[in-house]
Amino acid sequence: MPPTVTLILLMVILLVLVFVIPIIRIRSAMKAVIGIFRKNNATSIENARTQEELRLNPKPLWERLFTIRDFKPQALRMLIDSKVVQVTEEGKLYLSEESLAASGLDRFINRH
Repeated sequence: MPPTVTLILLMVILLVLVFVIPIIRIRSAMKAVIGIFRKNNATSIENARTQEELRLNPKPLWERLFTIRDFKPQALRMLIDSKVVQVTEEGKLYLSEESLAASGLDRFINRH
């Protein structure tokens, strides 16, 4: 193969690694986070839970250094920003099924 074609192929592979794989991992993390809320019945303001109760706190730096990247904290932040996960005045979190359905994210995340 000519060097130019090899270089282009390597660039395409690099782009896939840099952009596509994280998107897939975040989508998977969103599914996991939503599953955690449903498993803990945190789907209403009355059943809201803290981040600690849901075990969604980011790992400490020294733990992150020796494991693969956990996308759940980033997925949680995205769900909060899109109002799918609501935050109470006390700082507790709950999944809004109505907001999830309205957001269109449920098309990408398989429902249980």
